[in-house]
Amino acid sequence: MPVASWDSPKIFCFADLELDEGQQRVLRDGVEVPLPKLSFDLLLALLESAPNYVSNRQLMAQVWPGLVIADKTVSQRVKLLRDALGDDREEPRYVAGLRGRGYRVPAQVNRIEPGSDERHASIEEVPRPNPNSTARRRSRSSTTWITSIAVAGALIVLGSILADRSDDMAERIGVTESDTQGRYSLVTTIAVLPFRNLSDNEDDYIALGVPEMILDELAAIKGLTIIARNSSFRALDDKRNAAETGRVLGAMYLVEGSVQRAGKNLRISVQLVDSQAGTQIWARRFDREIDDIFAVQDEIAASVASALGAQVADPENLAALSRPTTNIEAYLAFLRGRVEIGRWTVVDADAAVASFQTAIELDPNFAAAYASLYDARLMAEDRRSGGATARALLSGNPGDRNAFNLARAGSQTLIDKALALDPKSGAAYFARAIWADDASATREADFRRGLDFDPSNGRGIEAYAEFLDRAGRGDEADTMLKRAMEIDPLSPRIYFWQAMRHLSDGPAVIEAAMLKVLEIDPDYVPALQRYAKYRWIFHGELAEAIQLVERALAIDPDNPWLMHTATAMYLDIGDVEAAKAIQSGAERPEITGSFLIQFYQGDVAGAGLEALQDSAFAVELYENWGVYEALRDWAKATGDYRSAIKQIENHTGLGERSARITLRNFRAVPALAEMQMAEGNDAVSQELLRNCIDWIDDIHLPEFGNVYALRVKANALLLLGDTDRALDTLGESFAAEDYLQWWYTLYDDPLWASLHDDEHFKKITAHVQSHIEQQSAMLAELRQSGLVPHRSVRSGDQK
Repeated sequence: MPVASWDSPKIFCFADLELDEGQQRVLRDGVEVPLPKLSFDLLLALLESAPNYVSNRQLMAQVWPGLVIADKTVSQRVKLLRDALGDDREEPRYVAGLRGRGYRVPAQVNRIEPGSDERHASIEEVPRPNPNSTARRRSRSSTTWITSIAVAGALIVLGSILADRSDDMAERIGVTESDTQGRYSLVTTIAVLPFRNLSDNEDDYIALGVPEMILDELAAIKGLTIIARNSSFRALDDKRNAAETGRVLGAMYLVEGSVQRAGKNLRISVQLVDSQAGTQIWARRFDREIDDIFAVQDEIAASVASALGAQVADPENLAALSRPTTNIEAYLAFLRGRVEIGRWTVVDADAAVASFQTAIELDPNFAAAYASLYDARLMAEDRRSGGATARALLSGNPGDRNAFNLARAGSQTLIDKALALDPKSGAAYFARAIWADDASATREADFRRGLDFDPSNGRGIEAYAEFLDRAGRGDEADTMLKRAMEIDPLSPRIYFWQAMRHLSDGPAVIEAAMLKVLEIDPDYVPALQRYAKYRWIFHGELAEAIQLVERALAIDPDNPWLMHTATAMYLDIGDVEAAKAIQSGAERPEITGSFLIQFYQGDVAGAGLEALQDSAFAVELYENWGVYEALRDWAKATGDYRSAIKQIENHTGLGERSARITLRNFRAVPALAEMQMAEGNDAVSQELLRNCIDWIDDIHLPEFGNVYALRVKANALLLLGDTDRALDTLGESFAAEDYLQWWYTLYDDPLWASLHDDEHFKKITAHVQSHIEQQSAMLAELRQSGLVPHRSVRSGDQK
């Protein structure tokens, strides 16, 4: 048998099948077995490792490189592969699984050199699958499975830039073709794709700048709906045809093209395509000098509009109305800033500030650059506060944002300058509305002006939808969000916020929704933090959660929200050194989790004094882990119950007469009730505890699941003297995989101290310790493989 060249495409023969990597196909008796690309790649990965098992983690790295996916995604893909091959899970010939270990090909696998006749001798005679077999019945139901994902309630993410075929895209995100048909009712919806650069790499900026300018001009024409840049540029894929691109973007028409430059000469080729029919409507080539680039894009925009029958009332004024600058370098710096600000990170917000400043230096009359610089400066300040400023503005609760107020006051002249240069600057009105704390009517007026003057501003429209939702105008928010999705269908921010609106749909739905956001953008930091947190608090998967949050920190190392989350996770897995290393690099340790280390180490005085500061609540009420307990422990040690009670009541609203137990404050109830009891207010204490238990049973458990709820209920039951039920509920809490700050409950909480020698309590402790040891071992493996950095207190960085 010839020696195989391992650099050449591989051919594998196994059972009665042949996989040809070069031709990207699987054959049975010379007849192709159709496989989507993900299924093909999965089978190839298994064949390359045969006869060994391949773990889920290895498959994730090989088949879904760079993506954040769940184990369930692997198992579902294996099911689809088995269905396509006619395999039976109980008696597998092609794909065998070992629970918790991975998958392998059980048949003998032979690697064949291309062109060799030996392949035929390597293929077994295998009985044809019975059409009435379980495997066949499963195959027929695969389409039903795809559709059921959407029906089941997981949020639909319209489109995935990472899919290689439309069927793979549908399977990844739960969207079927029928789900997107209705979006073509907007017959004048256009997406302008990035042009291809046919000259040197240094001319890439022209290939991006020309379509961006065309997009802006088309957006100024009434009667046309333009897909936002973030989505249209994200959707470009060499392997996706026009129909697939149009379906992903919800666009009937696509503007495509190429640019080529030779010295001062510039050639631009443009075509307008009907994405459904796959036909070319209009095409033209422009041979001009580089100095004529703005005139060319004016002509292209007017020609596209004319081809679609859109009325351009005054073509000569079109450029003046829509062109933000005549300086190409300034415009390209501006475009770079718009990309950076869309990533919602500290580091990229700072980079956007620099880009917009460059644009202004190159063109001091660039109105949109002034407005965007204002937006970028305030986003950078907000990101440094862990997002607390944006939440305070949207909720109407000012909170502690002195640094932000100073930054906004110092940047006000930017908005004034933008509107002086261009009174119709939609970007300026949107930016002012997003970061204002004026009366709602004033802010809404700015949102409306922004919408009138800049109807394709996906970021502004999403922020307006969020504003409406926070104001209790849910139906209007839905309408505005739908508009944002039509204009910017691949914006991770839009789908992230939509997911956050559905917290009450339960942990499974919110976790699946966040995973789908990451399918659009695997590096979208807010979704990475959320998904990491859900793997931790919903499933106790601490090692995986740390891997995800470390990935987010590698993208945005100065983000205090990520530092706070990572610190809490490292303490829960018992790695105090890593937690301290995280804090050693923090600019604002008061909001990044330095309190958590004091709390973990039993520093009652230090942790209590930190908890008495408003900065302890800077991240958000859902994530101020340990603050209520630290306040109670400090009050017990000092006797100053009133100060601790006041701090909790001020931040939770539980001191008001009409106070209700809610998702935002229920975790504070046991600590507050115990302090009220110590102050002699037994009636107040017992009412709080009973109301909390009723709310958990009636609202939290059916709507939000077990996380947090069972532990809080156990604490409340113990304070009411119902020890047996308290122990049972505590056991249920850990059995439900809620391990958050397990060490405090089992070792440090004075409430449970008298039960440490109880046999039931000991069994609970042994169960938890076993789980944490397992997670610690998994973390060590991830570090060994380089997927998680080694952190030390000495450097605060990777070793």
